[in-house]
Amino acid sequence: MLKLRSYKSRPMHLGPFPLEKLARQSTIDLGALPPFAPVSFRRPDDPLSIVNAMQDYQAMLDATRDGMVKREMAEIPSDQDERARHLKAFGNYCNASMVGLCEVSPEVWLDAPIANPDVDRLAEKLRVMQPTSLAAGIDVIMAGLRESMALPPVDCRHHTHALVFLYDHPRDPRPDEPGTDWIKDALPQRACLRGAETAVTLASYIRTLGYEARAHSMAATDVHLGALAALAGLVALEDGALVNPFTGDRYGLAAVTTTLVMTPDQPLVPGQDAPRSYRKGFGDHAQSARTRDPFAARDFVDGPHPFETLQRVDPPTTYIDRPNVARVPKRANMFVRGLLAIWESMFRRRRRTEITCANRRRLLRFVLRWARSCCCKTGHQSAHLATRLPTRMRQVSRRLCTFWASMRWVCRLARTGPIIAMM
Repeated sequence: MLKLRSYKSRPMHLGPFPLEKLARQSTIDLGALPPFAPVSFRRPDDPLSIVNAMQDYQAMLDATRDGMVKREMAEIPSDQDERARHLKAFGNYCNASMVGLCEVSPEVWLDAPIANPDVDRLAEKLRVMQPTSLAAGIDVIMAGLRESMALPPVDCRHHTHALVFLYDHPRDPRPDEPGTDWIKDALPQRACLRGAETAVTLASYIRTLGYEARAHSMAATDVHLGALAALAGLVALEDGALVNPFTGDRYGLAAVTTTLVMTPDQPLVPGQDAPRSYRKGFGDHAQSARTRDPFAARDFVDGPHPFETLQRVDPPTTYIDRPNVARVPKRANMFVRGLLAIWESMFRRRRRTEITCANRRRLLRFVLRWARSCCCKTGHQSAHLATRLPTRMRQVSRRLCTFWASMRWVCRLARTGPIIAMM
Protein backbone atom coordinates (compact mmCIF):
# COMPACT_ATOMS: atom_id res chain seq x y z
CA MET A 1 0.00 0.00 0.00
CA LEU A 2 1.44 3.36 -1.06
CA LYS A 3 1.42 6.39 1.19
CA LEU A 4 -1.49 8.67 0.27
CA ARG A 5 -0.19 11.94 1.75
CA SER A 6 3.30 13.39 1.94
CA TYR A 7 4.89 14.63 5.17
CA LYS A 8 7.02 17.16 3.29
CA SER A 9 5.16 20.12 4.83
CA ARG A 10 4.82 18.63 8.32
CA PRO A 11 6.48 20.86 10.96
CA MET A 12 9.71 19.34 12.28
CA HIS A 13 8.74 19.68 15.94
CA LEU A 14 5.69 17.41 15.53
CA GLY A 15 7.86 14.39 14.76
CA PRO A 16 7.12 11.23 12.76
CA PHE A 17 4.25 10.01 14.97
CA PRO A 18 0.87 11.83 15.25
CA LEU A 19 1.14 12.60 18.96
CA GLU A 20 -0.90 15.77 18.47
CA LYS A 21 -4.01 13.66 17.72
CA LEU A 22 -4.05 11.86 21.08
CA ALA A 23 -6.40 12.86 23.89
CA ARG A 24 -4.85 14.65 26.87
CA GLN A 25 -5.64 15.28 30.49
CA SER A 26 -4.50 17.93 32.93
CA THR A 27 -3.11 15.82 35.80
CA ILE A 28 -2.00 12.26 36.54
CA ASP A 29 -1.26 10.24 39.68
CA LEU A 30 2.44 9.32 39.90
CA GLY A 31 2.03 7.20 43.01
CA ALA A 32 1.08 4.01 41.14
CA LEU A 33 3.99 4.00 38.71
CA PRO A 34 6.20 0.89 38.57
CA PRO A 35 9.70 1.27 40.04
CA PHE A 36 12.45 2.44 37.74
CA ALA A 37 14.59 -0.36 36.28
CA PRO A 38 18.06 0.76 35.10
CA VAL A 39 19.78 -0.76 32.07
CA SER A 40 23.06 -2.62 32.52
CA PHE A 41 25.82 -2.86 29.91
CA ARG A 42 27.68 -5.75 31.54
CA ARG A 43 27.41 -9.26 30.11
CA PRO A 44 30.22 -11.28 31.73
CA ASP A 45 28.44 -14.56 30.95
CA ASP A 46 28.24 -13.71 27.23
CA PRO A 47 31.59 -12.22 26.13
CA LEU A 48 30.60 -12.20 22.44
CA SER A 49 27.53 -10.00 22.97
CA ILE A 50 27.55 -6.56 21.36
CA VAL A 51 26.46 -5.12 24.71
CA ASN A 52 30.02 -5.54 26.01
CA ALA A 53 31.31 -3.42 23.13
CA MET A 54 28.85 -0.66 24.04
CA GLN A 55 30.16 -0.25 27.60
CA ASP A 56 32.78 2.42 26.96
CA TYR A 57 30.55 4.48 24.68
CA GLN A 58 27.71 4.57 27.19
CA ALA A 59 30.12 5.30 30.04
CA MET A 60 31.64 8.21 28.13
CA LEU A 61 28.18 9.68 27.50
CA ASP A 62 27.15 9.25 31.13
CA ALA A 63 30.43 10.84 32.23
CA THR A 64 29.67 13.98 30.20
CA ARG A 65 25.98 14.39 30.97
CA ASP A 66 26.75 17.50 33.03
CA GLY A 67 29.24 20.31 32.60
CA MET A 68 30.12 23.96 32.90
CA VAL A 69 27.41 26.54 32.17
CA LYS A 70 28.30 29.54 30.05
CA ARG A 71 28.23 32.75 32.06
CA GLU A 72 26.74 34.94 29.32
CA MET A 73 23.07 34.35 28.60
CA ALA A 74 22.38 33.84 24.90
CA GLU A 75 19.67 35.73 23.07
CA ILE A 76 16.87 33.23 22.53
CA PRO A 77 13.13 33.65 21.87
CA SER A 78 11.17 34.81 24.90
CA ASP A 79 8.10 32.92 23.68
CA GLN A 80 7.98 29.62 25.59
CA ASP A 81 6.07 27.92 22.76
CA GLU A 82 8.81 28.86 20.31
CA ARG A 83 11.48 27.49 22.65
CA ALA A 84 9.59 24.21 22.91
CA ARG A 85 9.25 23.93 19.13
CA HIS A 86 12.96 24.54 18.60
CA LEU A 87 14.13 21.91 21.09
CA LYS A 88 11.57 19.34 19.97
CA ALA A 89 12.67 19.83 16.37
CA PHE A 90 16.26 19.15 17.37
CA GLY A 91 15.25 15.95 19.17
CA ASN A 92 13.35 14.73 16.11
CA TYR A 93 16.33 15.69 13.93
CA CYS A 94 18.40 13.30 16.07
CA ASN A 95 16.00 10.48 15.06
CA ALA A 96 14.08 10.35 18.32
CA SER A 97 10.77 8.55 17.78
CA MET A 98 8.88 10.99 20.00
CA VAL A 99 9.75 14.07 22.07
CA GLY A 100 7.76 15.58 24.93
CA LEU A 101 8.10 18.42 27.44
CA CYS A 102 6.97 18.64 31.03
CA GLU A 103 7.43 20.49 34.27
CA VAL A 104 9.54 18.58 36.77
CA SER A 105 7.41 17.38 39.69
CA PRO A 106 9.03 16.68 43.08
CA GLU A 107 7.85 13.06 42.87
CA VAL A 108 10.07 12.24 39.88
CA TRP A 109 13.38 12.65 41.74
CA LEU A 110 14.92 9.36 42.88
CA ASP A 111 15.90 8.92 46.51
CA ALA A 112 19.40 7.89 45.39
CA PRO A 113 20.69 8.74 41.90
CA ILE A 114 21.56 5.79 39.70
CA ALA A 115 25.18 5.81 38.51
CA ASN A 116 26.79 3.91 35.68
CA PRO A 117 29.44 1.66 37.32
CA ASP A 118 31.62 1.88 34.22
CA VAL A 119 32.13 5.65 34.62
CA ASP A 120 34.58 5.22 37.51
CA ARG A 121 36.61 2.74 35.51
CA LEU A 122 36.66 5.14 32.57
CA ALA A 123 37.72 8.03 34.81
CA GLU A 124 40.73 6.11 36.13
CA LYS A 125 41.68 5.09 32.62
CA LEU A 126 41.54 8.67 31.33
CA ARG A 127 43.49 9.99 34.29
CA VAL A 128 46.63 8.13 33.22
CA MET A 129 46.01 7.78 29.50
CA GLN A 130 47.98 9.62 26.82
CA PRO A 131 46.64 8.96 23.30
CA THR A 132 49.26 8.34 20.63
CA SER A 133 46.80 9.09 17.83
CA LEU A 134 47.60 11.98 15.48
CA ALA A 135 43.88 12.71 14.99
CA ALA A 136 43.17 16.42 14.91
CA GLY A 137 41.96 17.96 18.14
CA ILE A 138 42.60 14.95 20.36
CA ASP A 139 44.11 17.25 23.00
CA VAL A 140 41.01 19.43 23.03
CA ILE A 141 38.79 16.38 23.36
CA MET A 142 40.81 14.97 26.24
CA ALA A 143 40.88 18.30 28.06
CA GLY A 144 37.12 18.73 27.75
CA LEU A 145 36.40 15.22 28.97
CA ARG A 146 38.74 15.48 31.94
CA GLU A 147 37.24 18.84 32.85
CA SER A 148 33.73 17.37 32.84
CA MET A 149 34.74 14.38 34.94
CA ALA A 150 36.64 16.53 37.44
CA LEU A 151 33.59 18.62 38.30
CA PRO A 152 32.20 17.90 41.79
CA PRO A 153 28.68 16.40 41.91
CA VAL A 154 26.03 19.12 42.01
CA ASP A 155 22.39 18.76 43.01
CA CYS A 156 19.96 19.46 40.18
CA ARG A 157 16.67 19.24 42.04
CA HIS A 158 16.05 22.91 41.35
CA HIS A 159 15.60 22.19 37.63
CA THR A 160 12.09 23.14 36.61
CA HIS A 161 11.51 21.61 33.16
CA ALA A 162 12.41 18.43 31.32
CA LEU A 163 12.72 17.37 27.71
CA VAL A 164 11.98 13.65 27.28
CA PHE A 165 13.01 11.46 24.32
CA LEU A 166 11.40 8.13 23.41
CA TYR A 167 13.23 5.70 21.11
CA ASP A 168 11.25 2.87 19.56
CA HIS A 169 12.42 -0.77 19.49
CA PRO A 170 12.52 -2.72 16.23
CA ARG A 171 11.53 -6.36 16.24
CA ASP A 172 13.58 -8.95 18.11
CA PRO A 173 16.18 -10.78 16.01
CA ARG A 174 14.95 -14.10 14.69
CA PRO A 175 16.88 -17.17 15.86
CA ASP A 176 17.73 -18.24 12.29
CA GLU A 177 18.97 -14.94 10.83
CA PRO A 178 22.67 -13.95 10.58
CA GLY A 179 24.14 -12.15 13.57
CA THR A 180 21.50 -13.18 16.10
CA ASP A 181 24.05 -14.57 18.57
CA TRP A 182 25.80 -11.18 18.54
CA ILE A 183 22.85 -8.75 18.74
CA LYS A 184 20.22 -10.70 20.64
CA ASP A 185 18.77 -9.22 23.85
CA ALA A 186 20.38 -5.83 23.15
CA LEU A 187 17.33 -3.70 22.32
CA PRO A 188 17.18 -1.90 25.72
CA GLN A 189 20.89 -1.06 25.47
CA ARG A 190 20.45 0.12 21.87
CA ALA A 191 17.68 2.54 22.82
CA CYS A 192 19.59 3.67 25.91
CA LEU A 193 22.70 4.49 23.90
CA ARG A 194 20.81 6.35 21.17
CA GLY A 195 18.80 8.31 23.71
CA ALA A 196 21.92 9.22 25.68
CA GLU A 197 23.54 10.60 22.52
CA THR A 198 20.66 13.00 21.96
CA ALA A 199 20.28 13.96 25.62
CA VAL A 200 23.99 14.67 26.17
CA THR A 201 24.21 16.75 22.99
CA LEU A 202 21.11 18.80 23.78
CA ALA A 203 22.13 19.31 27.42
CA SER A 204 25.49 20.65 26.27
CA TYR A 205 23.69 22.96 23.84
CA ILE A 206 21.42 24.37 26.57
CA ARG A 207 24.41 24.96 28.86
CA THR A 208 26.08 26.84 26.02
CA LEU A 209 23.04 29.12 25.94
CA GLY A 210 23.64 29.98 29.60
CA TYR A 211 21.10 27.70 31.31
CA GLU A 212 21.71 24.73 33.57
CA ALA A 213 21.00 21.32 32.03
CA ARG A 214 21.78 17.71 32.85
CA ALA A 215 21.22 14.61 30.71
CA HIS A 216 19.66 11.45 32.14
CA SER A 217 19.84 7.99 30.59
CA MET A 218 18.54 4.56 31.50
CA ALA A 219 22.02 3.74 32.86
CA ALA A 220 22.68 6.93 34.88
CA THR A 221 19.91 9.21 36.06
CA ASP A 222 18.68 11.37 38.93
CA VAL A 223 15.01 11.07 37.95
CA HIS A 224 12.41 8.41 37.25
CA LEU A 225 12.39 8.52 33.47
CA GLY A 226 9.05 6.73 33.27
CA ALA A 227 7.44 9.38 35.44
CA LEU A 228 8.86 12.15 33.26
CA ALA A 229 7.59 10.39 30.14
CA ALA A 230 4.12 10.15 31.67
CA LEU A 231 4.12 13.85 32.56
CA ALA A 232 5.37 14.75 29.07
CA GLY A 233 2.56 12.88 27.34
CA LEU A 234 4.62 10.05 25.85
CA VAL A 235 3.28 7.10 27.88
CA ALA A 236 0.26 6.31 30.03
CA LEU A 237 -0.19 3.92 32.95
CA GLU A 238 -2.25 0.87 31.92
CA ASP A 239 -2.49 -2.31 34.01
CA GLY A 240 0.59 -1.42 36.02
CA ALA A 241 2.79 -0.72 32.97
CA LEU A 242 3.74 2.46 31.13
CA VAL A 243 2.45 2.02 27.59
CA ASN A 244 2.78 4.14 24.47
CA PRO A 245 -0.21 4.08 22.06
CA PHE A 246 2.06 3.47 19.06
CA THR A 247 4.86 1.25 20.36
CA GLY A 248 3.35 -0.38 23.44
CA ASP A 249 6.04 -1.13 26.01
CA ARG A 250 8.83 -1.53 23.41
CA TYR A 251 10.81 1.67 23.86
CA GLY A 252 13.70 3.32 25.68
CA LEU A 253 13.84 6.72 27.35
CA ALA A 254 16.25 9.58 27.93
CA ALA A 255 15.72 13.08 29.29
CA VAL A 256 17.27 16.48 29.90
CA THR A 257 16.33 18.45 33.02
CA THR A 258 17.01 22.16 32.82
CA THR A 259 16.25 25.61 34.21
CA LEU A 260 15.18 26.80 30.76
CA VAL A 261 11.45 27.53 30.91
CA MET A 262 9.34 26.07 28.07
CA THR A 263 5.68 25.28 27.43
CA PRO A 264 4.98 21.76 28.76
CA ASP A 265 2.82 19.10 27.13
CA GLN A 266 -0.14 17.51 28.88
CA PRO A 267 -0.25 13.83 29.97
CA LEU A 268 -2.04 11.23 27.86
CA VAL A 269 -5.43 9.78 28.62
CA PRO A 270 -4.96 6.04 29.37
CA GLY A 271 -6.53 3.31 27.27
CA GLN A 272 -6.63 5.00 23.87
CA ASP A 273 -5.58 3.42 20.59
CA ALA A 274 -3.43 4.92 17.89
CA PRO A 275 -5.26 7.36 15.57
CA ARG A 276 -6.91 6.02 12.44
CA SER A 277 -4.50 7.94 10.21
CA TYR A 278 -1.64 5.97 11.76
CA ARG A 279 -3.37 2.59 11.46
CA LYS A 280 -4.45 3.11 7.82
CA GLY A 281 -1.40 5.05 6.66
CA PHE A 282 -3.10 8.09 5.09
CA GLY A 283 -1.85 10.79 7.50
CA ASP A 284 0.69 13.52 6.79
CA HIS A 285 3.17 12.01 9.26
CA ALA A 286 6.17 9.84 8.40
CA GLN A 287 5.32 6.75 10.44
CA SER A 288 2.37 4.40 10.14
CA ALA A 289 1.52 0.94 11.39
CA ARG A 290 2.93 -0.52 8.15
CA THR A 291 6.18 1.48 8.01
CA ARG A 292 7.03 1.75 11.73
CA ASP A 293 9.54 -1.11 11.67
CA PRO A 294 11.59 -1.27 8.45
CA PHE A 295 12.95 -4.68 9.52
CA ALA A 296 9.56 -6.33 9.91
CA ALA A 297 10.08 -8.30 6.67
CA ARG A 298 13.86 -7.90 6.29
CA ASP A 299 16.94 -9.29 8.00
CA PHE A 300 19.03 -6.84 9.99
CA VAL A 301 22.08 -7.73 7.90
CA ASP A 302 20.33 -6.41 4.77
CA GLY A 303 19.63 -2.95 6.21
CA PRO A 304 16.36 -1.01 6.13
CA HIS A 305 16.47 -0.16 2.40
CA PRO A 306 16.31 -2.70 -0.50
CA PHE A 307 19.68 -1.96 -2.06
CA GLU A 308 19.84 -5.52 -3.35
CA THR A 309 17.21 -4.60 -5.98
CA LEU A 310 19.41 -1.95 -7.60
CA GLN A 311 21.20 -2.77 -10.83
CA ARG A 312 24.97 -3.22 -10.50
CA VAL A 313 27.84 -2.74 -12.96
CA ASP A 314 31.55 -3.53 -12.71
CA PRO A 315 33.07 -0.10 -13.57
CA PRO A 316 31.79 2.96 -11.69
CA THR A 317 29.33 5.13 -13.61
CA THR A 318 30.69 8.35 -12.08
CA TYR A 319 33.78 9.77 -13.78
CA ILE A 320 36.66 10.34 -11.37
CA ASP A 321 39.61 12.40 -12.61
CA ARG A 322 42.11 10.48 -10.51
CA PRO A 323 45.33 12.29 -11.60
CA ASN A 324 43.88 15.63 -10.48
CA VAL A 325 42.19 14.52 -7.26
CA ALA A 326 44.11 15.95 -4.33
CA ARG A 327 45.07 13.34 -1.77
CA VAL A 328 44.96 14.85 1.70
CA PRO A 329 46.34 12.84 4.65
CA LYS A 330 43.72 11.65 7.10
CA ARG A 331 45.47 13.34 10.00
CA ALA A 332 44.81 16.73 8.36
CA ASN A 333 41.11 16.34 9.31
CA MET A 334 40.05 19.71 7.92
CA PHE A 335 36.44 19.54 9.08
CA VAL A 336 37.35 18.13 12.49
CA ARG A 337 39.89 20.89 13.06
CA GLY A 338 37.24 23.47 12.26
CA LEU A 339 34.74 21.79 14.59
CA LEU A 340 37.22 21.79 17.46
CA ALA A 341 38.29 25.42 16.84
CA ILE A 342 41.95 24.59 16.34
CA TRP A 343 42.10 26.98 13.38
CA GLU A 344 41.07 30.35 14.77
CA SER A 345 41.34 31.95 11.31
CA MET A 346 38.60 29.67 10.04
CA PHE A 347 36.23 30.97 12.68
CA ARG A 348 36.93 34.56 11.76
CA ARG A 349 35.28 33.77 8.44
CA ARG A 350 32.61 31.36 9.65
CA ARG A 351 30.31 31.88 12.59
CA ARG A 352 30.78 29.35 15.36
CA THR A 353 27.36 28.15 16.50
CA GLU A 354 26.35 26.72 19.85
CA ILE A 355 25.00 23.53 18.31
CA THR A 356 28.39 22.89 16.70
CA CYS A 357 30.03 23.04 20.12
CA ALA A 358 27.38 20.71 21.54
CA ASN A 359 28.04 18.08 18.88
CA ARG A 360 31.65 17.72 20.08
CA ARG A 361 30.31 15.16 22.55
CA ARG A 362 29.33 12.85 19.70
CA LEU A 363 32.76 13.08 18.12
CA LEU A 364 34.46 12.60 21.48
CA ARG A 365 33.56 9.00 22.21
CA PHE A 366 34.60 7.67 18.78
CA VAL A 367 37.96 9.43 18.64
CA LEU A 368 38.99 8.29 22.12
CA ARG A 369 37.63 4.77 21.62
CA TRP A 370 39.59 4.22 18.42
CA ALA A 371 42.79 6.00 19.46
CA ARG A 372 45.56 3.74 20.71
CA SER A 373 46.68 4.73 24.16
CA CYS A 374 49.80 4.33 26.25
CA CYS A 375 49.87 4.74 30.02
CA CYS A 376 52.72 6.54 31.73
CA LYS A 377 53.94 4.41 34.65
CA THR A 378 56.10 6.85 36.59
CA GLY A 379 54.63 9.25 39.11
CA HIS A 380 56.05 12.78 38.76
CA GLN A 381 57.14 12.33 35.16
CA SER A 382 53.71 11.06 34.09
CA ALA A 383 51.98 14.04 35.66
CA HIS A 384 54.44 16.39 33.93
CA LEU A 385 53.83 14.77 30.54
CA ALA A 386 50.05 14.77 31.05
CA THR A 387 50.07 18.54 31.46
CA ARG A 388 52.66 19.39 28.79
CA LEU A 389 51.74 17.04 25.93
CA PRO A 390 48.30 18.47 24.97
CA THR A 391 49.71 22.02 24.92
CA ARG A 392 52.65 20.96 22.74
CA MET A 393 50.35 19.17 20.30
CA ARG A 394 48.14 22.21 19.96
CA GLN A 395 51.11 24.54 19.41
CA VAL A 396 52.53 22.27 16.72
CA SER A 397 49.13 22.12 14.99
CA ARG A 398 48.85 25.89 14.89
CA ARG A 399 52.40 26.33 13.57
CA LEU A 400 51.82 23.78 10.83
CA CYS A 401 48.58 25.51 9.84
CA THR A 402 50.40 28.86 9.60
CA PHE A 403 53.20 27.28 7.56
CA TRP A 404 50.86 25.68 5.04
CA ALA A 405 48.84 28.88 4.70
CA SER A 406 51.97 30.92 3.94
CA MET A 407 53.21 28.32 1.44
CA ARG A 408 49.89 28.41 -0.40
CA TRP A 409 50.16 32.17 -0.79
CA VAL A 410 53.71 31.84 -2.13
CA CYS A 411 52.56 29.25 -4.67
CA ARG A 412 49.62 31.38 -5.67
CA LEU A 413 51.85 34.40 -6.29
CA ALA A 414 54.27 32.30 -8.29
CA ARG A 415 51.37 30.82 -10.31
CA THR A 416 52.57 27.29 -9.72
CA GLY A 417 49.34 25.34 -10.07
CA PRO A 418 50.85 21.81 -9.85
CA ILE A 419 52.50 22.63 -6.52
CA ILE A 420 49.20 23.81 -5.10
CA ALA A 421 47.54 20.62 -6.26
CA MET A 422 50.18 18.51 -4.52
CA MET A 423 49.81 20.48 -1.29
